[in-house]
Amino acid sequence: MRARGLLHRQVERAAGALPVLGVGRELGHDAAAGVVGPVGIYGFARPKPERADELERLLLSFVEPTRAEPGSMQYQVHRDAADPGTLVFYELWRSADDLRAHLARPELAHFQQHRMDYLREDLEIHWLTPLSA
Repeated sequence: MRARGLLHRQVERAAGALPVLGVGRELGHDAAAGVVGPVGIYGFARPKPERADELERLLLSFVEPTRAEPGSMQYQVHRDAADPGTLVFYELWRSADDLRAHLARPELAHFQQHRMDYLREDLEIHWLTPLSA
C-alpha cells in the first residue's frame, strides 16, 4: 500500500520532525533525525490528465522562489522520459532545518491542501542522505 504523500500532513513543527513518506514507509518518522549536513528528496507527481498542464505550471512556479531560499542547494523539476505524464522533482538542502522551513512556506501549505485536485494518486516521495555532498 502506498503511503500518503509528503505534503499530505502538516510538518510536525513543534517536534521539528520530517515525515518519511513514499512507498512502504511509515508516517511520522523523522527522516532526517540524526543527519548532520545536507538532506535531499526526490518525488513523483502523477497528474490527472485534464490537470497536467496546470500542475506543471504550478510546480515550475516553485522553482525560482525555492532556489532563492536559505539553504536551498538544488531544486529541479523534470518530466519522466519513459512516462511523459509523470513529473519528477529533486531537492537538495543544506540541512533538515532548511528543508523544514521550506515545507512550512504558505504556498506549499496551500498546495498540500489542494494537491489531490491535480493528482491521480498522491505524491511519491523518497528521502535521501547524500554521501557525496
